[in-house]
Amino acid sequence: MTWYLKAYENMQMHLAFIDETEPQMIKFTNTNGQQFDEINAENKEQAVNILRKLRFRRCDNDPKFLKLFGLPEEVVLDDWYYDHIGKIYSSKIGEQSQ
Repeated sequence: MTWYLKAYENMQMHLAFIDETEPQMIKFTNTNGQQFDEINAENKEQAVNILRKLRFRRCDNDPKFLKLFGLPEEVVLDDWYYDHIGKIYSSKIGEQSQ
């Protein structure tokens, strides 16, 4: 998996990853690995470009980030996030394409 992060204030962040088994699929998680959104791109190149447009940067190759925060050990699809938070990033991509 290739991991990306988007930092917010007060050390809050969202993570995203691209799994090599589905290189066109971007999945978004919190720092605990609870998935809350996904985007199905046409291919891996487009997926990486989408992450750049959303201001994510790669983090799995950053030793300081890994030492301070680490990555989730597992990713869990939790309906609570879909029901209460909504699709944060996929809705933005939909708005940009209109």
